[in-house]
Amino acid sequence: IGGGMLALPAGMAAGRHTGIVPAFFIVLCHGFLSAYTYNLVGRSVAVTGARDFGELWTAAFGPANAWLIDVMVGGVAFGALLTYGCFCGELLNQLAPSNIALFATRNRAMFFLAVFPLLPLALARDLSGLAASSLIGIAAVLLSAAVIAIRAIDGTYSAQGIFASAAAPPIWSTTGLSLGTCVLFNMLSTAYM
Repeated sequence: IGGGMLALPAGMAAGRHTGIVPAFFIVLCHGFLSAYTYNLVGRSVAVTGARDFGELWTAAFGPANAWLIDVMVGGVAFGALLTYGCFCGELLNQLAPSNIALFATRNRAMFFLAVFPLLPLALARDLSGLAASSLIGIAAVLLSAAVIAIRAIDGTYSAQGIFASAAAPPIWSTTGLSLGTCVLFNMLSTAYM
């Protein structure tokens, strides 16, 4: 499960809200197309014996334009880095105490994230030391799920709950589509990475 998974409800709520029925079919189609694409790559690797995308591209299209796959993979990696950088910068800016000047604006928070944790990671030759961070990520997802379940059960956001005034009024749409549906498509690109 990727970083965009927890943001999918915000993708549905963007713009004039995407209805539950279209959102269900959008997620279903995206999942099917992703699974089919992975299947095609696996079958192509089995047929060609390629060990990476460059070798697979060369076997399928020839060596003349094999550089294209490197540009595409680099572009996807850069896009994912930019998406996560913006997401984390915005989150850090909103969660950090307002008296810390380093995080006073989103741009400063994103710059700090780029210089401190991301640059050393990008320059590291061996990332095996980060294996334990996967356990931290799993624990964070489980903690989020537990908090969501507790809040759903204890009535915190009900009309009489302590956070009732902070909760947005529910807007239910079963068939709505809007320009905001594009946000849902965008979030799906990182939901399963």
